[in-house]
Amino acid sequence: MQVAIKGAMPSAEFLNQSQLLLKDITAPPTVGRVFFKMGSIDYRCTGSVVVSNGKNLVLTAAFCIYDSDDIGWATDMVFVPRYSNGAAPFGIWTAKSLIVSNSWITNKNQNASIGMILLSPISGLHVQEIVGAQGLSVNAPLRASAYAFGYSSDTNNGQLMVYCNGTTEATSTQAVMSTYRQE
Repeated sequence: MQVAIKGAMPSAEFLNQSQLLLKDITAPPTVGRVFFKMGSIDYRCTGSVVVSNGKNLVLTAAFCIYDSDDIGWATDMVFVPRYSNGAAPFGIWTAKSLIVSNSWITNKNQNASIGMILLSPISGLHVQEIVGAQGLSVNAPLRASAYAFGYSSDTNNGQLMVYCNGTTEATSTQAVMSTYRQE
């Protein structure tokens, strides 16, 4: 896969309001809010720290990093692990590089809607050393039990993390969550 990179070289719509679980949970510190600008407008997305050799990798949606329509690359990007109502219990991590597939940039290919953020260390420590990291699997079975964590702008104005759980299933192009067990 060809990728486009902004910065230094590196060392699925499936939720609806009724499927979100709004109970108090201990939010994983590996998931957080991504804050950035597209042009002069402030935006927010969800990101997750994933295992990497550099201990500084966050995955998010490609549209959070690159606007294929007209604006281009996001600016002023930071990641706040376990963000909650303005609190940053594990610090505010600045992006040093942004990565998306060329297929996303040129065609908005939904199968390539993955964005990667490489973070700068804080006081010599990498984000993975502070909050841990999620594993990353490639070519995994399309049917599996899963949890999805995130910050829905429809719930508490995106100030609190929400989650759902269920089983993924195959569609014609991607795996999506189709059934949910609410606890």
